[in-house]
Amino acid sequence: MVCCVVSAICIFYIIFAEFCNLAYGDFTYIVLITDALPPTSYVTYSLKILYTINLFCSYPLMMSPAINLIESYIFKAETKPTTGRFWAQNAIRTGLVVVTITLALLVYNYITLFIGLISAATCSPLAFTLPSLFHYKLKGGNKAHLAIAICTTLLTIYMIIISIIDLVTELTK
Repeated sequence: MVCCVVSAICIFYIIFAEFCNLAYGDFTYIVLITDALPPTSYVTYSLKILYTINLFCSYPLMMSPAINLIESYIFKAETKPTTGRFWAQNAIRTGLVVVTITLALLVYNYITLFIGLISAATCSPLAFTLPSLFHYKLKGGNKAHLAIAICTTLLTIYMIIISIIDLVTELTK
């Protein structure tokens, strides 16, 4: 089942990337691909519509862990849902949406650096460090597995440091 899901996701990403290349053309020198959009193409319009639908569908999924975490600190799990709690939860969720929109507007000019920093700080541990640490924990105290875990941890730290240096360099220009 895992292989089928991972394969399906991989195929979807490949097809979507090829569709983006069809829509945008070969603009490898442009940092943000949206800057290269031909304004009157039907493929571009369809891609914008699909991306907007993707945002509407994925935004609640991405916000759900943050909302659950914040609300678990504010509201006790054993309390009954009341009208006041319902409106307080709505206010918290609205506030989070406002914060994310404000953050997006503030970092718009540096979006590539911001995405790089966020991905280095979050995706690198998920992709490299955590799997090797889990493997080391499951397989026992093998020195080769420990060396792999240490190397991937150092790689992750290196990627985060490089991203921070890039961000600081760009912000001081």
